[in-house]
Amino acid sequence: MLKTILSFLALALFAVNCASFGKVNIVRDDFKNSHIVSMKLQQQTSEGVSTPFGEASWAHYYAVFDFSREIGADNKAIPSIVRFNIHVETEDSSLEKTGFIKIGDKTNPLIIANANSQMVTSFSSTTTTTSSTSPGFSSSSSNNASTGHKSAFVDFTKTNNSIHSSQTKTQTASHTHKELTGTFLLKKEDEQAILGTNQFTIRVYSGSKPLTFQFDEENIGYIKNFLVAKPGDESR
Repeated sequence: MLKTILSFLALALFAVNCASFGKVNIVRDDFKNSHIVSMKLQQQTSEGVSTPFGEASWAHYYAVFDFSREIGADNKAIPSIVRFNIHVETEDSSLEKTGFIKIGDKTNPLIIANANSQMVTSFSSTTTTTSSTSPGFSSSSSNNASTGHKSAFVDFTKTNNSIHSSQTKTQTASHTHKELTGTFLLKKEDEQAILGTNQFTIRVYSGSKPLTFQFDEENIGYIKNFLVAKPGDESR
């Protein structure tokens, strides 16, 4: 369990350091004669990660939300598509196909398409190198005039005779988690409502377990930038 919680903390640190979240991208699609506007956000759940001692207040589940919409040659926009990926624990249930979306004070049912749950295993390796130095020796011969024999001795004062050795060891670790993925639409009235509020919440379910994503003011600001973006803004 501790290993799982630490993995969620690693995701949190990744979110802080990832500059791509909140950035609006506009790309022209020549085949469709349109522009594709996209943006990714990461948001944590209001619920804490389950532990043997209850719900943790310092660790949360995280999801990546991928927003995209298409703007045609007549500048008419197709309602936004939101794809999401939630990392949960291996024993958590599959994603339900219904949820809720709350904009301001209004809550509506949410239909989730392409709902899927799959196990994902990631691998990491750590390589460590240890070195050691042991004294060498040099043989010095001297003639014994009385016996005619040669004698050898070790000269430890010669540091250039030291023997250096190193040993490299690689350790590989793996971690398996479950990913819940799905897609839903933001209707035109949803988009207009988001532009006029600072409260936006999405709730989905892993079996009966609720996963609530209450977007903070900064992320709602990013969503508003995404909704008003149009061709020509990419050069700004």
